[in-house]
Amino acid sequence: MYFGNVCLRFLPVLDLVVQRLLELSDNNSNNNNIQFLEQLLDRYGHLYKFHEHPMTYLYTTMHYYEINLSEKPHLKKKLTFTVIGSQQKGVEWYFTSELCKHLRTPRDGPLWKPTTPYYIKVIEKLVEGLQPFNVCVPTCNWHFGEFSGPLLFVLYTTCVEVLSLPVSAKMASQQLLEALYSKATSLSDKGSDTILTWINAMGLLYTSLPKSFQTQLMEELVSTIRALLPPGGQSTDHTLHIVTGPRGRVGCLLSMLHAFWHHSNINPLLELQGWLHTTVRPLVQNEMQLLFVCHLVGPVLNRLNTERPKALLEVVLELYHMLQAVDTLQGGQMQCSDTICDFLYHIKYMHIGDQIREEVEKVVSSLQLPLKLRLRFLVPQLDRQQPMPAAAVTGGGVAQGMTVPPISDTMEM
Repeated sequence: MYFGNVCLRFLPVLDLVVQRLLELSDNNSNNNNIQFLEQLLDRYGHLYKFHEHPMTYLYTTMHYYEINLSEKPHLKKKLTFTVIGSQQKGVEWYFTSELCKHLRTPRDGPLWKPTTPYYIKVIEKLVEGLQPFNVCVPTCNWHFGEFSGPLLFVLYTTCVEVLSLPVSAKMASQQLLEALYSKATSLSDKGSDTILTWINAMGLLYTSLPKSFQTQLMEELVSTIRALLPPGGQSTDHTLHIVTGPRGRVGCLLSMLHAFWHHSNINPLLELQGWLHTTVRPLVQNEMQLLFVCHLVGPVLNRLNTERPKALLEVVLELYHMLQAVDTLQGGQMQCSDTICDFLYHIKYMHIGDQIREEVEKVVSSLQLPLKLRLRFLVPQLDRQQPMPAAAVTGGGVAQGMTVPPISDTMEM
């Protein structure tokens, strides 16, 4: 038989009351609900010393009510210090020294503004905590505790620290990305494995943060796509290196988003088609942007094919429409057409087959002649309708002015 007391039985009620008051609070920091919540935490906050899962409760509350707390830095500081400061080990055992100093600052004191070195320190703590033999996580007995191991401990504490900062989610997300870019530049001479470890940690962190952080990540991606310019005479290999290199700003963001999709559930991928249709598709106007989008969606095609095949078809169809728009704007003059066509052939023969054949036929039939020739095996009947001049195919072995004979039925793929 288990025995308890009225204080322990009151803790679940206190949890619900705190969350309900946060739900009823509005953007006015002086409303009665917030004042009553602060008085409640002052009077009964020490009871959180007996809470079985204080960090998990604080993370869940700040994650769910992030919008309600975004414009209330003093309330976030009070809530974090009340729940974690009442623990026997204190806030120093969970957070960095900079945040601990901020939590102990009086209400009428100056508002702390975190800098890029601080965000680098936070990410570095998470990176070290994810290593097999980490030294940043305090040594303790994990049996019968709130967390089953140091990995969960460092992930939860990092998320709560980011959510407790006196800045908005947009500002915090921007600073986290800037910290990653800065660290990628400083680690450029230490090999790609080190920066990939940081990128993996950032992807894991963003999967555990509220959606407002992920929204800012997608906005950063949109700004990157908008700023991409045509190759301008550069070779295809140089263009691919700019896009995919993990040490540059663009490649670092691309790799970080792949890590985020790898660690997340299927929900962010289900929103990919709508995001491509409404936001990205109107922006793509040159082959550099199209090539970047292909690199963006390429690593997630296999997962979509396994878990959500219908969503995969919609994403691939958006790629075809972007190709059609770019081909029209550039008049069929594309330097990276072979790379893009190889990617589309790969998608057909490895993932979708002929499931969207009618839609593909409409797009390929409207393309300029050079691109239509390269994609002719996607729509074999185009060759049976009329012969095409081989001069449109660059790098082929057919003499200038000759025509390509119609492809027989035995050559259809």
